[in-house]
Amino acid sequence: ASRDIPAGAVILAEQAVVNITKEDQGERYCDFCLKNVHLRLVPCKCCAHVGYCSDKCLEDASESYHKYECGNRDMFSKILDNIKTDVTKRKGNSKEVSRLCYRAIAQKPLSWYKENRESLFAYDPQFGAE
Repeated sequence: ASRDIPAGAVILAEQAVVNITKEDQGERYCDFCLKNVHLRLVPCKCCAHVGYCSDKCLEDASESYHKYECGNRDMFSKILDNIKTDVTKRKGNSKEVSRLCYRAIAQKPLSWYKENRESLFAYDPQFGAE
């Protein structure tokens, strides 16, 4: 830095590429922007798993990841039930991480992954090991 930066100073703020609400927090936070909603969430018209702070967030989520997740929220626990590992304490975290990974992938069409395949698997020393 060219000058001293005070402790606690914000030096960078950016939007998350992907996010999820924890399962036990879903009734209080918008599933798209994570805004804390004190009254009532705008529900998805097709499933009862998520809610949004506005019609705009409902529309944006539906155009992005929710069209793939809608009605399939339990698939993550079903997938994890089939994995033969010790998940006694970590099952909730594993389920949330699998939802987060799925949502990250679902935001782009398959054609985007095919077009960017080489760059996705390319080694970049900035990010460490191959």
